[in-house]
Amino acid sequence: FIKKNKIIDKNNKETVKLHKFLKKEKNKKNIFMFTNLYWDKGLSNRAACFKDPVSMVIDTINEIKNDDNINLFIKTHPAEISKGAKTLTTMMDVVKEKIKKMPKNVFFVTPEKRINVYNLKKYIDLAVIFTGTLGLEMMLLDVPVVNTGKVPYGNLKLSISPINKKNYYYELRKKNNANPFFKKEVLESYAYFHFIKTAIPWNLTEQVHGRRFTGYNFEKIESLLPKANPQLDHLCDCIMNDRKVPEFW
Repeated sequence: FIKKNKIIDKNNKETVKLHKFLKKEKNKKNIFMFTNLYWDKGLSNRAACFKDPVSMVIDTINEIKNDDNINLFIKTHPAEISKGAKTLTTMMDVVKEKIKKMPKNVFFVTPEKRINVYNLKKYIDLAVIFTGTLGLEMMLLDVPVVNTGKVPYGNLKLSISPINKKNYYYELRKKNNANPFFKKEVLESYAYFHFIKTAIPWNLTEQVHGRRFTGYNFEKIESLLPKANPQLDHLCDCIMNDRKVPEFW
């Protein structure tokens, strides 16, 4: 499955299967929708074209269900099967409660299949998100992105932000979703700070997310003295001097 230096994950039968299917369906517009966790409360203030990810999925399915020129692939969030916090009711479960019979041109790509969509980028004609970093990743792969919720980079006009559902449905059927305002150099600059510089180095504990405190990594108080820990020094400098920012490390 190696062709022109493009590697299709030959160890994942589901990825290979989808690759073959997409190759045969290249005459259609293949839309990949990347969903958020439907129960994520952090999305409550992200409403724009749609009020939440569930309404986005359901409305999109109903809109394109009779369109023979479109295939919709709904890739649900990988955290639905994360260890320790597995989602009891998935996005697919919620949607199927509303839509009993899935249209023939709608396909769910669940986390269990562990499909690597990055290796399928050449078949993705349009990526649809509510919000999330997947939008940035798709644009970095030269895939046009439509967001139906508010994204942090909205003012940069990198992705396509429909003002209403009518405008959104138009984008779904549009032959070319090229964004006239898109600038790759702006995207790369934003992505650099978003993915790299905002991840501030920290070495005092094993984890700092989710209140998973398991103890400190230092044994002696001398480890906290000035010049003993450059990362701690930097954060202290930011606290003492409001002209310094944590991301400037």
